[in-house]
Amino acid sequence: MLFALCYCLGSGAELFGDAASLEDAFVQVSARISPAVVTVNAVVTGERGKEGNIFRQESPFEEFRRRFYGEKPRTEPLPLGLGSGVLFDPDGYIVTNEHVVADAQQVTVLLAGGEQYPATIRGTDPRLDLAVLKIDAGRPLPTVELGDAARLKVGQFVLAFGHPWGIEADPQPTVTVGHVSALGRSLQAEHDQRRLSGLIQTDAALNPGNSGGPLADLSGKVVGINVAIFSTSGGYQGIAYAVPMNEETKRVLGQLKAAKGVEHGWIGVRTKSVTSELAALLGVLPKVGVLVESVQPGSPAAKAGLKQGDIIAAFDGQAVNTPYALLEKIESSAVGKEAALKVLREGREAELKVVVGKKDVAADLAARYGPRAWRGLEVADLPDGQKGVKVSKVHPNSPAWLAGIKENEIIDELNRKPVTSTDDFRGLSSAAEGQDALVHTSEGYKIVKGERR
Repeated sequence: MLFALCYCLGSGAELFGDAASLEDAFVQVSARISPAVVTVNAVVTGERGKEGNIFRQESPFEEFRRRFYGEKPRTEPLPLGLGSGVLFDPDGYIVTNEHVVADAQQVTVLLAGGEQYPATIRGTDPRLDLAVLKIDAGRPLPTVELGDAARLKVGQFVLAFGHPWGIEADPQPTVTVGHVSALGRSLQAEHDQRRLSGLIQTDAALNPGNSGGPLADLSGKVVGINVAIFSTSGGYQGIAYAVPMNEETKRVLGQLKAAKGVEHGWIGVRTKSVTSELAALLGVLPKVGVLVESVQPGSPAAKAGLKQGDIIAAFDGQAVNTPYALLEKIESSAVGKEAALKVLREGREAELKVVVGKKDVAADLAARYGPRAWRGLEVADLPDGQKGVKVSKVHPNSPAWLAGIKENEIIDELNRKPVTSTDDFRGLSSAAEGQDALVHTSEGYKIVKGERR
């Protein structure tokens, strides 16, 4: 067997020479990347039992974390975010995962050289699960070069960096080597409409604590940010994922670095999958495009001439067959970009031009749940002058629904201020625009996530 292998690859000297070259490449990439890899510690204290931390209600990614990290309930105070990050600007800008620093009261960063600094969160984007942190070290810091995951191919070597299990005795990061196992993977959290898509799958060993660390190719460029593992044990089992570093990711990082908030594309259309039953009634092929259920008046879609009953088969030259696939392509488009819509209308094919607008999350929620709803929650006054308001409706998959609020619960406090009537509730909820809100109901404290802009 060894003879056959050497015969196929060349002489033994050539074989060992190739191995030495490959080994040298691993060493060089490790030396280039490691100085820029950091440990991220984001702290929120509180009791964390099977009901979750009352000061931090489950986020949409909590089930995602449990499934892919095997997290077990803990009851003692502990840091909720422990992960990795990587410096991409010498002035102290760090990219990590949003889920590492979500709802953090305090964030500290430990450099590979052992120095520790407080960090500020410049911005987060839950849709891509990315966050940018800033530290002030008073000197230029080592950084990495951001690559392009679009150039990756299945089978390529990649190196993953980070701090598995939050090991801090030695601030030097761990490096593991693997291959690109697959491209374009998707992960979806249960009870949440959002999902991560276009992910890089790798067999490089990752464990809890590696989240936010870089994934690099053999040229020493960062091609992804480690985000999740698939595990039934809580540890490495050969399947790991990274957010790809591409044009969209770099655009988002630039916006987060500038603390401008992330701009997501929007055209103002609601769609539905074309099932086999619908396809038979519409006279089209199933799963070829999405059916337009409504077009918001005055929206970019309306201005482009899109109509209820149209079938969108492609957006900007890319085929779509699910509402989420269309939404993903729209939201990842730059605001102001003109995109082509391939539309099927009454058996004929047409092409429309739509100028992508900026998504206003608050307005989008109002349009989705109605003007009386706040983050998917509707309330009514209690009878006979009783103080508080009654939850009359909770829209599925809304921020209120994801916070665990149910119909008929009584709300008596919002952001630590008393709620005695619907007028109080409207005033306090308006004041909380864009921010996470602490709501006290008859079932306890709940955190209703703010509108992400």
